[in-house]
Amino acid sequence: MKTTAQRLSLIALCSGALLMTACSDGGQQKTAGQKLDAAVAESKAQVADAKGTVKEAAADMEAKAKVMGEKVDQKLDAAGQALDDTAITTAVKAKLVADESVKALDIKVTTVSGQVTLEGSAPTAAARETATRLALSVEGVKSVSNKLHIAS
Repeated sequence: MKTTAQRLSLIALCSGALLMTACSDGGQQKTAGQKLDAAVAESKAQVADAKGTVKEAAADMEAKAKVMGEKVDQKLDAAGQALDDTAITTAVKAKLVADESVKALDIKVTTVSGQVTLEGSAPTAAARETATRLALSVEGVKSVSNKLHIAS
């Protein structure tokens, strides 16, 4: 696909060639004014074609820019969600560590899109339920999947 600059250069060269041929006789008896008028008319047609090409290229570039903008927005949203999930996991772990009834070192916390999963072991059934309650109390947590088993 030719670039806009290449197209405009080609049009300028064609216009120059037309002007030069307009000055030659070519077997027809035209006045210099008639020849010049014909060359100008042809140049105007080529400029109109070039304008159409430039408008098409601009519309194409605008469409591509919009698609790229949407992709960037999606990537930023995904990066933001990953940061949110990391912050949620950290906050849940901090609450588990602060509660003495829950052995936080025995609990693995993962977060995906605000959904927290607790895995590992809890010393008692009450500690298992406390872990769920603490996780649910963290801002941004949508749900908790408690996969903790009771240590024997």
